[in-house]
Amino acid sequence: MEFLYTRRMRGTHRAAMLGWILITCACGSPERSSPVSPDAPHVPDAPQVAVKTASYFGHYRMTSCQGCAVWEGQFWSFTLIITRSDDAYSARMHLDPWALDANLTGTRRSDGTLLLAGSAGPVSGMVLGAEFRDVIVREDPALGLTGSFAYNTLGPNGPGGAITAEIRSASVGSPSPVPQNVAGTWSGHGRHSGTCQADLGCGDPTFGLIVVDEGGSYVAFWDYKSETGRIAIVLNGVATGNGSILFQGATPGPAGISGWAVTVRRLAIMVDSSGVMTGDYDYAQDHGPATTSATGVLFGGSRRERDFSPGPFDGDWEGDFVQRTCTGDCPFFYVGMGGLPLTLTQAGSSVQGQPGRQPLALSGTASGTSVVLEGASENPNCVAKHSGPCTEKFRITVTSVDRWGRMSGTVQHTYNGPYELSTYAGEIWNVARQVPAR
Repeated sequence: MEFLYTRRMRGTHRAAMLGWILITCACGSPERSSPVSPDAPHVPDAPQVAVKTASYFGHYRMTSCQGCAVWEGQFWSFTLIITRSDDAYSARMHLDPWALDANLTGTRRSDGTLLLAGSAGPVSGMVLGAEFRDVIVREDPALGLTGSFAYNTLGPNGPGGAITAEIRSASVGSPSPVPQNVAGTWSGHGRHSGTCQADLGCGDPTFGLIVVDEGGSYVAFWDYKSETGRIAIVLNGVATGNGSILFQGATPGPAGISGWAVTVRRLAIMVDSSGVMTGDYDYAQDHGPATTSATGVLFGGSRRERDFSPGPFDGDWEGDFVQRTCTGDCPFFYVGMGGLPLTLTQAGSSVQGQPGRQPLALSGTASGTSVVLEGASENPNCVAKHSGPCTEKFRITVTSVDRWGRMSGTVQHTYNGPYELSTYAGEIWNVARQVPAR
């Protein structure tokens, strides 16, 4: 009974360009803090190239902030304008939410990075300025501008918190109040931030994103997965005014099944003038007795010219089923979730395929967005409990496919094995056609 398996890990994870900064705080400490978070995810080694003298735009996320806890966990934008005179470099950095404008100077190091430092003037009665140190920026061929920095805010009662930050990704460009055209089907890569828990999408996540512009508001289907898990959820979004679109949403998971509820607190995406999508995310997954959170970045998003409205079943499908009932011996029955990967091809109304990597053929005749797929296998080297060779039979009834390419329907699996003759049944849950990687 290999096909219907229980997921080991429940949950997941798959500017111009949108960037991301992780902030930590060594508030009140007299020691200088490292500008790089020790929990930062590994970025694959890549040859560094010289930082451009240009204007960069990106986003950062605050994780701690002395005296401003209300901002923690939120995302803000920044710009960095770099100029050069002979071997001396100057830069102007603008940071929200305080609208800090820092004037920086520094030099280019032998590895191609820039080392800058400087200060920002007063912006309000509460923030009288800031001292910036160890501003290190580099150009990564894959991620754009990356680096780190540290600064201390200055308040009316003296020095404020010592804040460090890590620039994950930003690219040449300026923020635009009008989003680039994001409607369509996209795929790209993700990177989980911080200490990666196995059920939150470690490894090399990928994402598929289908965006619909509904005239001032947006709706999207986000499918984010890695080798350890997956989330797939419909989100609602609005333009933020700086060229990005902010999506949010939640799904309670299947009725009666704990550990599958997901809340996306933030999925922010932006498309640059060259047509590349980047973004950042922040979501939480309910695992029954505990809730885990995940943050990270999306990068390298490319538009895919494929219609994902309800239509042919041809393609790769990922998702699950809810195992609800069992008739027969049922020695191993439980109410729970199992994986339901499918690889299907369609010619006319004829649909062929197989479940995952199992050597079992499925076939059926489609009528619009519905189809009944059936298949059976026999193992002559296995003697069934109720005589004869061991057999397995599958019946997958798809009643519809929605505009996001998600199936609805039921699954029935009959297993005549050495210890049981049982028929397990349940419903399809979040089985969606996958956006091709290229």
